[in-house]
Amino acid sequence: MKRVISMLLPFMFVAAALSSCTGGKTDGGKESTESGEAAPAYTNDAHTAQNSLDWAGVYKNDTMTVELNSDLSFMRSMPTEIRKGYFMWDTEGSVIALDNGDGGYMLLKVEENRLTNGDLVLVKQ
Repeated sequence: MKRVISMLLPFMFVAAALSSCTGGKTDGGKESTESGEAAPAYTNDAHTAQNSLDWAGVYKNDTMTVELNSDLSFMRSMPTEIRKGYFMWDTEGSVIALDNGDGGYMLLKVEENRLTNGDLVLVKQ
């Protein structure tokens, strides 16, 4: 249970920070217009990597292989270790967090046919 809480903690902070920003909204999430009438709340129907890309599959580079499965499980293979576990999406639906097993996470941005993190690039096979 402690491990699950520690996995979710970074995302809880991001969610709390985002939810505290009201963006001028009043009256239960409705924006008020100049005339004082309530306008409908903004809905984000944007496409994200999570909902619009075919992200499940095997990604490789010279030193690492990552397999992402649609049930949110993963397997990461490196020359010295193989790690299996589950990953989580960030609130924007564009970054995943793979559990390192030591309390840390590997964050990877999901792009069309690749995963990236700075200089690290894994290409979908």
